[in-house]
Amino acid sequence: MASSSIFNKSLNKSNGHIGPSVRETSFVACFSHSNILDGENVKLEEHTNREDSKVFTMVDPTKNPVKIVGTEEAEDANYDYLIAFFNRQTKEVKLQPTTVLHFQPKQDVSEDFLSGRKRRSRTDFNKDMNKVNAENWREKANDLVMEFGNTKRRKILEASLRRKVNDDTLESLGTSMLDSSKLDYSLLKESEDGKPTLNLSMLNTPESMVLPRMNKDATGAKEVYSLEQFVKPDDTLTLGPAAAEFFAEFESVDRLVEKGISRYVAQCVVTNLRSDKTIFITAMKVITWSRLYKHITEKGRGGRVNVQGIELPSPFIVDFVSDFTEGQIGRQPGVYKISTTLKHKLAAHTMCLLLLFSEEYTLPLGPLKTEVGVSEVEFKKMAEALGCIVMPAPVEEMTKWKTTKIAKLVGPKTMAQGQMMKRRGRR
Repeated sequence: MASSSIFNKSLNKSNGHIGPSVRETSFVACFSHSNILDGENVKLEEHTNREDSKVFTMVDPTKNPVKIVGTEEAEDANYDYLIAFFNRQTKEVKLQPTTVLHFQPKQDVSEDFLSGRKRRSRTDFNKDMNKVNAENWREKANDLVMEFGNTKRRKILEASLRRKVNDDTLESLGTSMLDSSKLDYSLLKESEDGKPTLNLSMLNTPESMVLPRMNKDATGAKEVYSLEQFVKPDDTLTLGPAAAEFFAEFESVDRLVEKGISRYVAQCVVTNLRSDKTIFITAMKVITWSRLYKHITEKGRGGRVNVQGIELPSPFIVDFVSDFTEGQIGRQPGVYKISTTLKHKLAAHTMCLLLLFSEEYTLPLGPLKTEVGVSEVEFKKMAEALGCIVMPAPVEEMTKWKTTKIAKLVGPKTMAQGQMMKRRGRR
């Protein structure tokens, strides 16, 4: 129930001009698809159509194309509505007749619509209805394949899109190849005859698109990776406050598990959590990555991730989308495409952060398989690529995490292979 001013478009007899006359009234408003913020100050404008029935529109000072249109309940509904006012002090009840208005949102409401006059649209008989834009049709067809196609069909489409050369590709190639200001002259050296040649010894070793950067000169597990390499320069400003606010509310393992986080991930984070911006940001990242990787590996996802409904801080969701997805699929809000390479990258970075949050630089297979969704085959390949050795789990780890295998970080990949050869030689 709300008290409001209803504007009636009628003749104002006081001055002889047509204008709105104001009256105060009480009514019951039913909003089926929307709601109002200030129910005590609602202004309605009354219209009368050609059937002499009343139509009400909510007065909105803004230029909103959507209007809230209401009609009175029909008289043949066989109901009379009353409002009961109860005085708690005198225990008296006062009944007042009222009107029930049903409101619906309408777009582009015009005077012709409110007055009951229908406006017919003219048909263009010269328009070619059979003409279809081939480029738009192909784009929509590709969206359908990426959303509903099988794995083989999606891989074929991804390969064809990678090989596609358009005007933008040629322009970017021409700009990058012909712009001399972007050349790195440090790679050039003068030969004996005075001609510049390419110094191949100064070229950097190619880096993996999946694995995080590894310190090749590391002498132990502590020097292989660091938490700082997972924090970008602007993360302190964009992600730091959200991480601090999240851990201020969810600071225990049980609270994180109630939030849908893996118990193993929650225990690794809470054990090492302290007042440090780098630890806060990386801890929040590993929580976000593990939660979304579990979401991706669920049955029926098919190379896409839906971030809607994931109750995690929005800055970290945006950071995940920019780092591990290839863009939005079609017009579906919150649904993004993730390729096989980016999925492997997500698994590698998640496992690497979990290694850094482990005091002994170990990863158990059991919880990663059941709680995070990493398969045993992927666990073994990623662990060895990260510089770990996969071995049978000790009795303590087996009892604590219900696992048969663990991965232990020993150093770069060559060091891990040497350790593996020593273990095999002892057998």
